[in-house]
Amino acid sequence: MLSSEDFKSSSKRICDIVQWAISFSTDINVLGLPGIQKITFHLHSITNADEVVSELSCITEFAPCAWYTAEGRVLPYEIGIKVDSRSYHSSAPEIIVVAGVSGRQEIADTLEILARKGIKSQELTEQVLAENLRFPDCPDLVIKTRERNLVDFMIWQTAYSELYFTQAPLAAFTQHEFNCALLDYQSRTRKFGK
Repeated sequence: MLSSEDFKSSSKRICDIVQWAISFSTDINVLGLPGIQKITFHLHSITNADEVVSELSCITEFAPCAWYTAEGRVLPYEIGIKVDSRSYHSSAPEIIVVAGVSGRQEIADTLEILARKGIKSQELTEQVLAENLRFPDCPDLVIKTRERNLVDFMIWQTAYSELYFTQAPLAAFTQHEFNCALLDYQSRTRKFGK
């Protein structure tokens, strides 16, 4: 989860993080362990999709990337990025870049979708709601730079995520600290709210 300050001052660091993730995954794949499968970058106060895409198009050099704005998904061909998934390293995670989308709005949109599908209140379960979220994956680890507070993005999905906070702004977030966050996560015993 990145602030607008982080994005504006050091957006290229996001491309570095993707490369670090590929390197980390490559190293642990050798040990027969699964690497990082997916990374979501949330830019919580950025609403200009063109700015995000132009600043972060470097990601597509390393990994498959999906882009989302408050209005919905922006497809690679719409932004002029040609993507050949066969060209990526086998350890490249799927990257999702989300700009200006709030968790509250996502839940409201999901309820609207369920109403249009004719889902009745007695049919509404946690599973039905979870399956209809725009971002259905639940992250294992959330890394927050600069601050010790979260924003409301993926409020449903991150309920049982492990959290890693760093006071460092994105520009000062190093590969060493990235690896420390991953190793810290691996040392934890997950309780999933129990």
